[in-house]
Order: sequence, then structure tokens, then C-alpha cells
Amino acid sequence: MKTRALFVLLATPLLAVAGIISSGTVTIPGTFSFDFDAGVVDVYGIDPAADVFWEQFTSTTRGLEPVDGATIVNLGVVSFAGITLTELEGLSYGSTGIDGSDLSNVLVPGDVFAVQTNSGSFAKVLVTGPLDSGSDNGLPIQWETDSPSVPEPGSFMLALIGIGGLTLARRRSVP
Repeated sequence: MKTRALFVLLATPLLAVAGIISSGTVTIPGTFSFDFDAGVVDVYGIDPAADVFWEQFTSTTRGLEPVDGATIVNLGVVSFAGITLTELEGLSYGSTGIDGSDLSNVLVPGDVFAVQTNSGSFAKVLVTGPLDSGSDNGLPIQWETDSPSVPEPGSFMLALIGIGGLTLARRRSVP
């Protein structure tokens, strides 16, 4: 019985520990981009690593647009702290922006959205206040970007060895 438990343990793929890449609070000024991996506002508009662009279409219409291969999904007013990396990895992201216009703004204080960055990381983002008119309707946020969880190198081989060992253990226990 102990042998069987050992082989089952070996057959379980191991996951690398995911870690926080960046986190903090910032206001993204209107017409600026933000890179969730580096945690920086792109003040020059040329950062190919930027993930979102806070676009000001007119004085009353605006949207948070994913750029450079990043994708986004709005979750609504939910618990920011309660969202786990596993949940972030299971969301359906898209290339459609999030409306921040005067008449239909969903980016209200307490709203949470998620971004899969153009480098494959996952960010959860909380809108922390109303739009800041002092920074071209700047979007105040708190974010946390996590590296994706990936199998440890060699996990596949360990799984195969574990399955093979379990098969042998079962054959030995059959009369």
C-alpha cells in the first residue's frame, strides 16, 4: 500500500511556484498606455510591452483598449483580494476594450478587470476611484501581476514513471 501511495505522488505533476511580477497603484492618464508586467505608464507612447491604452475618443467617450497582443475581460464589482491566479488563468479574455465613457462607464470605483499581458502573465486590476479630470480623465487603479503557473521541467517524465510504477504495483498485487 505504501508503494502505491508513493507512485501516485510521483504521478502528480508538480507546478512551479508562480510569483508576483509587479503590483502597486497608479493613475493612467488619458491617451497613455500601461505595462502590467513592468508596472509602468508609457509616457512616450512607444513601449511595445504596453498591455492597455486608455484611449480618449472624444471629451465624453473613452475606453480601455488592449494593445500589442494583450487581452482583457471585465469582471464587474467583485472582491479584488479574493481573485486567485488559478481563477485568472481560467477566464475568457478578449480583444474588445472596456467602456469608460460618461454615459456608459463600467470602470467605476470598485470595478475589477483582468488582463492577460502580451508576455503571458496575468494581472488583476481594481479601479480605485472616479476618473481624474486633472490627468485627462485618468484611470486610478491598483494592480497585481502574477507569472503564470507552469509545470516544473521534468514533471512529465515523473508522471510517466509514476504511472508505470503504479501499473507494476497493481500487477504484483493481482493474484
